[in-house]
Amino acid sequence: MAERVGVSVLCPGIVESELWRSSERRPDALGGAVPAPKQNAVSMRFGLPAEDIAQRVMQGIENESFYVLTHPHVVDIACQRWEETRDAFATQAPRYEGDKACAVPNIMKRLAADSRSSHWIEVRRMARQSRSSRMRVTLVRGDGKMPCL
Repeated sequence: MAERVGVSVLCPGIVESELWRSSERRPDALGGAVPAPKQNAVSMRFGLPAEDIAQRVMQGIENESFYVLTHPHVVDIACQRWEETRDAFATQAPRYEGDKACAVPNIMKRLAADSRSSHWIEVRRMARQSRSSRMRVTLVRGDGKMPCL
């Protein structure tokens, strides 16, 4: 077994591919096949070749990059989305004194220092309706209370 697992996230822009036709092969369980919008085919012609994207993915994996970014102009879109996200935090989850106590790095430090840390982490495998499953890690104290609440 490998000592560690690397993770990279591909964030592509438009790629010259047949992906635009994927709706034509949609399984019945997901709503069935529907005709693909032809305007998508036009935009895909202007995308980067899939071979170029594959090369960038391989470089990203070899360099142990978390993000694999392919289209430089997308930085403007990312900045706009970040500004919207920051504004949402300001109105929906504003900072307050003591809020860092519930920050994950601080909780992990406390868990590492706690001699009972093995009692704090509960891992549950939650079966989904499909064959896949997901993992959920819940931090729980020995008395069943959630930390920071």
